[in-house]
Amino acid sequence: MGRKYPEIPDYIKKMMQEGEELDEIRIDAEGRWFHNGAAFKNKKLISFFNKSIDITREGLYVINYSGFVYPIIVEDAPLFVTGWRLIKNKGGENILIALNSGEIEKLDLDSLHYKNNALYCFVRNGEISAKFKRSPCFDMLQNLQDNDDIYYLELCGKRIVLSEKMELEL
Repeated sequence: MGRKYPEIPDYIKKMMQEGEELDEIRIDAEGRWFHNGAAFKNKKLISFFNKSIDITREGLYVINYSGFVYPIIVEDAPLFVTGWRLIKNKGGENILIALNSGEIEKLDLDSLHYKNNALYCFVRNGEISAKFKRSPCFDMLQNLQDNDDIYYLELCGKRIVLSEKMELEL
């Protein structure tokens, strides 16, 4: 049996299709929440919303809690990596990442990538993008290496290519 994806309620789908205005709930590129343009201030509400982020089968981000499903606008990534730690054990090395939702996950090294001056990965079984906050991003990039062609990270015995070096055309 596969994952049960949340469904946006029919009345909200109808409102969206007919162009009716919905209350806008937005996460900006830095992970700040807004309701109709006003920033959330309540830390408990922000934490609740971070924990309630989900994705529909169609790829729309939503707040999903106890059967309540509501679409949200995501400017960049809906989740954020707030910290990471290298774990060494008999089986080798792994990296654990902490998310702003309170979850701790093993980093999928194959999903690690660099764009827009930030590191990203996929979490929750590869379904949702997560952006590294500045501090954990800079911390991980201290391991950055390069050769003539590429920039890469050596982590847990793997080489993760982040970018090809661009030649300047004069």
